[in-house]
Amino acid sequence: FLDFSMNEEPKIYLAIANGYYELKQYAKVIAPANESIKYFAKWDKPNQNPYILKMASYYERRMNKEATSVVEDLVKNFPEESKWWIQLGSFYALTEDNAKALSIYRLAQEQGFLDKEIHFKRLAQFYSNAGIPFKSAMVQEEYVNKGIIEKNEKAYSVMAQTFQNAKEFKKAAKYY
Repeated sequence: FLDFSMNEEPKIYLAIANGYYELKQYAKVIAPANESIKYFAKWDKPNQNPYILKMASYYERRMNKEATSVVEDLVKNFPEESKWWIQLGSFYALTEDNAKALSIYRLAQEQGFLDKEIHFKRLAQFYSNAGIPFKSAMVQEEYVNKGIIEKNEKAYSVMAQTFQNAKEFKKAAKYY
């Protein structure tokens, strides 16, 4: 169709990429997704869907660094979308780039993009992994007190341990 019509329609390339994805021919998704991205940028406004297909294609093939690169592009092109910031932090963690995971989660928090218990638990874990137990404990305490992290024995135990790691023994004792 494209050879006949010479119509460089981004939605057609997107449909081709989607077809390959549905057929589980993940490697074949990339070229038409790239063409779709190119023509959406040229003729229309950017569209998230070809990026999503590329990310999924790489992820399905366990190519996590490449998938992370696509999510970086999503954040650059769609910075107002909270889900891409959170996804990028998760991909950095998946590729064991904990410093970048923490940085992205901190930026997401500053922009108000974190809103679920799991997001704040991850942020606290990223601080802990970075050797910043005090900040980790403070995040836990703040969001437990706000009722976002459920107040239960496990949450208090983790928070107490984190305060202990930060050498804040009075706070640790309070939560034990």
